[in-house]
Amino acid sequence: MPFSTAASWFRQYSGGDHSALRLVCFPYAGGAASLFRGWGSRLPDGVELLAVQYPGREDRRREEPVGDMDELLDRLRGAWAELPEVPYAFFGHSMGAMVAYELATRLERATGQGPVHLFVSAAYAPGTGSVPTEVPPEELAEHIDRYFGGLPAEVRDDEAWVRQLTLLLAADFALYRSYRPRPGAPWRLGAAITGFAGDQDQVVPAADMASWADRTAAGFELRNEPGAHLFIREGWAPVVDAVSAVLRPRLLG
Repeated sequence: MPFSTAASWFRQYSGGDHSALRLVCFPYAGGAASLFRGWGSRLPDGVELLAVQYPGREDRRREEPVGDMDELLDRLRGAWAELPEVPYAFFGHSMGAMVAYELATRLERATGQGPVHLFVSAAYAPGTGSVPTEVPPEELAEHIDRYFGGLPAEVRDDEAWVRQLTLLLAADFALYRSYRPRPGAPWRLGAAITGFAGDQDQVVPAADMASWADRTAAGFELRNEPGAHLFIREGWAPVVDAVSAVLRPRLLG
């Protein structure tokens, strides 16, 4: 399958070949790897920062977005297999949290090597919550204003950018609709999960993230952050500091 190499799927923003721990970040619907570009400067030394670049955005904008969850996960697993084996943690925001959890469970089931920690942000646990519906292009700006905190001012009047975002959101929301949880009890990761919730989030209220506790055998903690659903855009620094506090002991032992 094309474009399944690690170089296509992962952008490296800090660390390198001798890093002791890898943090992989998964963007929200419509988002791109560059969302996490600044995180490396706040992470502890020894942590390699990778961000997933989904097809259809930034330097992959000429590729078709992936609208099927199984296809996305299969292609990510193929790219993941090319990376050096080091302990890893996943962070995902909104749609990215679902992708991160599902990739983590597939890796843990297949290899026994799950993440050392999973960080989920502004997301329902897979199989819970509502499924996003397709938004008509003429209603996109209003929809983002109402639920996601608004379009950036510099692109609100850029018709080409809004048109591209519409296509990305249509594909990304289709991922939710294509997702089918495995039958039976949900997979409980061997690693603990930390959740982040925006205190003004109308899409995923903090109380609705409690079901993540059923996806781990090692404990769940929820942190409240100021902001709406996409609080991670501007309010990322305290989130990175909290992630760093969890990962730092892993570097010592």
